[in-house]
Order: sequence, then structure tokens, then C-alpha cells
Amino acid sequence: MATRTIDMDPIEMVDILREKLIKAKQEGKLSQAQIDRLMPPSLRKRDQHNIPAYQVGSLKKQQEETKDKISKKGAGRAVPQVQQNKYLKQFSDAKSQGRFSHLSESMIKKLEDEVRTSAGDASKQAELEEFFRSIYSEDVE
Repeated sequence: MATRTIDMDPIEMVDILREKLIKAKQEGKLSQAQIDRLMPPSLRKRDQHNIPAYQVGSLKKQQEETKDKISKKGAGRAVPQVQQNKYLKQFSDAKSQGRFSHLSESMIKKLEDEVRTSAGDASKQAELEEFFRSIYSEDVE
């Protein structure tokens, strides 16, 4: 154990010194009073040096985050089944018309899964509408 202390992490040095003091106490070379005199009060508790420093305002931030999580109103409004079926039908029509012929079968399957997932999510309605508009706008151009 010929490592230099200048290359060591401070926490590692404290741990090594603590181990040496405990070993000296067990061998009877040092009494508890001598150890207490050598060791600063801040290190008497095990791993106290690992406690992170308090960040000002962190408790308030944590309380606000908790309040926001509690006050959220679920996943949003539900999309009617009729609307979901409309999107799925639009996708199947576009697929049967060959609008996705440039894509591989695996990509078409992924796209279909994405449309199915998005059809049930109220927050993605605008994205779906834009997607279908872009598919059918290719005819106009």
C-alpha cells in the first residue's frame, strides 16, 4: 500500500485513517479517549462526510414538484372509439392505396403501431391530422 496521499481522494484518506484507528483500538495501542482526541467531531459518525451539502430552496422545489404531481388531472380526456376507428380506417385506406409502398414491411408495421397508439392519445390528435394531411397532400403537388 505504497500509494501517495496526494493522489488519493479525501474520502478515501478518511476511510483509511478510520480503519487504522479502529485497528489500533482493537490491538490496544490506543484508548477511546485518545481516538476521540485525534478524530474531529465531524467524522465521529460513520460516513457523515458523504452527506451532500444542502441546496438552498431544494425543499421548496421538492414540495412544488410533489404538488404538481398530485394536482395533475390524469392522462387527459379520452378519445372516442369512433374517432380512433376513423384514424385506423384512414391508415388502412392509405396502405391499401399503396401510399406506403416506398417503406419496408417492418416500417409499415411500426407506423401502424404508432398510429394505433396515437389514435388513443388525445394529445396527439393534431399530429395525426397533420400526418394524414401530408399523406393525401402528395396527390395535390
